[in-house]
Amino acid sequence: MRNRLTLSFVDGNLKCELNWGLRSFHCRVPLQREEPPTARVVPRVWNGQYGDKHQFRCITTGSPEPTIVWSGPDGERLPDGVADIGGGI
Repeated sequence: MRNRLTLSFVDGNLKCELNWGLRSFHCRVPLQREEPPTARVVPRVWNGQYGDKHQFRCITTGSPEPTIVWSGPDGERLPDGVADIGGGI
């Protein structure tokens, strides 16, 4: 009896079947669908004065889910009084 490995794609899963002598092994591996990331900040425009408080939300899509990291211009850390409170806010 020959040993045989069969791989196939079924319903978004990778299906593996290994026949090894008189034994047979099976597995299914869910595949994560890759989608390019998108991001938008709400509100797009905000007219406020220096020192005013406001919240911005970054809304993202993609697979795997994008990680949101807020920073200042040129990647600088956020200035005093400005905080990343998580969840894209």
